[in-house]
Amino acid sequence: MMLSLFSLLGALGATAAAQISYKKYSMEHGRRTLCLTIVLFGIAPPLTYLAVKGFGVGTVYMSTAITYVLVALAGWRMFGEKPTHRRIVGMGFVLVGILVYGIGL
Repeated sequence: MMLSLFSLLGALGATAAAQISYKKYSMEHGRRTLCLTIVLFGIAPPLTYLAVKGFGVGTVYMSTAITYVLVALAGWRMFGEKPTHRRIVGMGFVLVGILVYGIGL
């Protein structure tokens, strides 16, 4: 179970970090950033597979919605992308949806 949890967290983190890294690459066109992006996107599927083995497809893929929130927050922090009111409300709905699914309401 711990392997599945770490795999899920790793997959979520790798996916969000890869998206942020790709944004950085699109702005700077650095070769290292592109390589990092490819590695991060390559790490995510095996970790997702391990997480699915432990938690099941529904739970894992519902959990991947958190990457939208992580990327939006990272974009705000790293690139100065100010979140709009609608985006903040949307992130709230995503988080509530994950919680509702997770506790089985």
